[in-house]
Amino acid sequence: MLYNITWQHYCLYVAIALALWYGVFFWIYYGGKAQNLFKKRDGKLFPGGDILDPDETDEDLLGKPVEEYGVSTAEGQDISFSAKTAGAGKTDAARHEDNMRGALPDLMEELKLVIQTVQSEQGSKEDFLALLEFTLPKYPGITSRSELAAIGEWINNNSSFELTREDLSRLWD
Repeated sequence: MLYNITWQHYCLYVAIALALWYGVFFWIYYGGKAQNLFKKRDGKLFPGGDILDPDETDEDLLGKPVEEYGVSTAEGQDISFSAKTAGAGKTDAARHEDNMRGALPDLMEELKLVIQTVQSEQGSKEDFLALLEFTLPKYPGITSRSELAAIGEWINNNSSFELTREDLSRLWD
């Protein structure tokens, strides 16, 4: 008798059995909701019952999400990557501040490397000043006296030697 069953008959039987099986469970668990699922509202096919329409829901059940620390949201027109439009409409002070965001941290990193090199090689103050004479011309945008004084103070605090005012003024000129 088993030799009379073909693969086509077997697949047909399995498909009908699965459809009946899932149909019974769907009717048991979702019977009332299934009737409302395809009801027409205002001439449009709209899911009914307890299925929510995204347009009718609140913004979010938990409220607006908070951005992570240090993350800020900007509009597309506020972001520019070209040099021509990046400074458009800004004052000189704002442009200087934008330039300093990149130049000052870069200078401080190079100063750390110079100090570390001089200390590891057990160099003198003159060696440090000679290395700074090659480093500082890379940053012509740093011209504010308050920034230069702060950099000089930072050098004095983080190096093993003391720089005098004459040494610092010679470096910045």
